Amino acid sequence: MTAIDAVATYDVQRSSTTVFLVNREVKRMEEVEIVIAGKFLPVSVKATTLSDPDVYAKNTLHQPERVAPHRNDSVTIERGTVRVQLPPVSWTVIEITH
Repeated sequence: MTAIDAVATYDVQRSSTTVFLVNREVKRMEEVEIVIAGKFLPVSVKATTLSDPDVYAKNTLHQPERVAPHRNDSVTIERGTVRVQLPPVSWTVIEITH
């Protein structure tokens, strides 16, 4: 069973969709596919992920940027399908322009 939670919003004025994803899996990366059909086919996509290779890492006074958002270069668009790799214990936001 996958440990992914997701929610999406659509902005009519900007013609964009924002997808928020959480991977609660502690040991493995998960791939997510978002299929978009009809007149809302994606034109561009950008993903930002908050994660660290050490799933127990935390920000401290001495390392305030240890766990920080970074660009997720695994995101792709192909024929209306957006794919992204989610590291273990991570939070990802995907911005899709239509």
